[in-house]
Amino acid sequence: MNKDELEMYRNRLLKLRDSITKDMKHIQDDFLHSPWREATGDLSAYSQHTADIASDSYGQEIDAALLSGESDLVYEINEAIYRIEKGNFGLCVECGKEISRERLDAMPYARLCIECKKKEEPKRDREKNL
Repeated sequence: MNKDELEMYRNRLLKLRDSITKDMKHIQDDFLHSPWREATGDLSAYSQHTADIASDSYGQEIDAALLSGESDLVYEINEAIYRIEKGNFGLCVECGKEISRERLDAMPYARLCIECKKKEEPKRDREKNL
């Protein structure tokens, strides 16, 4: 891969990371750091119905799961940027073969080639069942 291509992927990764980080900040500011009454717009001194509280709690759990997933994605993006700096971007971290351009265009933070990714998925599924 030439320098221009690496720079193009680096810029895409940086823009993607910035976008995800902004989304994460929005979720944190709006839902996780606001007091419950303020976040829901309830300024009364009376308790809400138990079902409403459960619904709000469920919403906060979803937000936490989203933040976790986004955090994992930021980690993968940072790792891809690191691979660019180290000179091994675009190479599968498992087998060392080149990752296809189509895969990198779709997912510039990909660390595995398609073949190794296919092998990893059944293994991960088995580990979840333990």
